[in-house]
Amino acid sequence: MDNITKEDLNNLINSALNIVYKNDKNLIDIGLSTFDSTKFTDTNKHNGERAVVFRFTYYLQNLIVGDDRFKNYIVDCEYNRHIYGVKKIAIKDNKIVSIIPDVVIHNRQKDNFNLLVIECKGWWNKDKVERDDDYDKLKYLTNQEKEYKYNYGLFIEFSKDREKTINGKIWYEDGQVK
Repeated sequence: MDNITKEDLNNLINSALNIVYKNDKNLIDIGLSTFDSTKFTDTNKHNGERAVVFRFTYYLQNLIVGDDRFKNYIVDCEYNRHIYGVKKIAIKDNKIVSIIPDVVIHNRQKDNFNLLVIECKGWWNKDKVERDDDYDKLKYLTNQEKEYKYNYGLFIEFSKDREKTINGKIWYEDGQVK
């Protein structure tokens, strides 16, 4: 690897999150002060998760361009490939399922440059099963005894509040919460 530390990644992620909350907060929380609040419910005060994750990924990619530490890496959104196949993991009852991580920082088609895998949820998605599935994916993808060997994993919940999002991140290393 290129001596990229967890602290480097955390600073990078926080910078991208700060830009999202500065430029695109209305994707995360529509902000009823400018709208007729009678037309909105809790289920539609936001955009879809993919729209939020795309903007976050866009800013993340822009931040690493030109940074020599990241010369071997690219940021991909919903990248499901593993070298020449599809990413798959064994879940409960040893059932094999395909997986599509929300965001990865890696070098395509090389496992020795799998730097970071990120799973995201919006504040509006309280589905415990989906969250548990994301946590299990991060544990598996960062387990150094498995095939993918991401150095780090990260779970981000896009809260209405920027500080809550930044302070609520959950990091994974070697299949464990760190």
